[in-house]
Amino acid sequence: MFSNLMIIPSYSCPASCSYCFASPRNAPVMNEEILRKTLDGVKSVIFEEKKRSINIIFHGGEPLTAGEAFFHKALPLISSYFHPLQVKISLQTNLWLLTEELCELFLKYGVSLGTSLDGPEKINDSQRGKGYFKKTMKGIE
Repeated sequence: MFSNLMIIPSYSCPASCSYCFASPRNAPVMNEEILRKTLDGVKSVIFEEKKRSINIIFHGGEPLTAGEAFFHKALPLISSYFHPLQVKISLQTNLWLLTEELCELFLKYGVSLGTSLDGPEKINDSQRGKGYFKKTMKGIE
């Protein structure tokens, strides 16, 4: 049986979707102390309940606004906290801030990426802002 944990490293987002609660820019990033306390609490429950696996999803805002340094700390920390459980890590992103270095890091830790568009460019951009579709497609490429 899986347990699920959603981590929101920042509410910041470079997009301006009409329906979203995220902060436009410069929201604080979750610090290592808060991440450790979160993982401590979840770990105690998971091991107490004798779970065998955990799904962790980074969401936001836009989780990539937390920056590369955040993920360089967070991913090894998560791996060490939940060993020997099966850990599945994913990240829901608009892909705008994805870099080659992040791709390599995510590959190393088996992080799967998810993104979404609200249909064809015209429909998508009417809800998410002009240029959103093209920026996301660039990230996919």
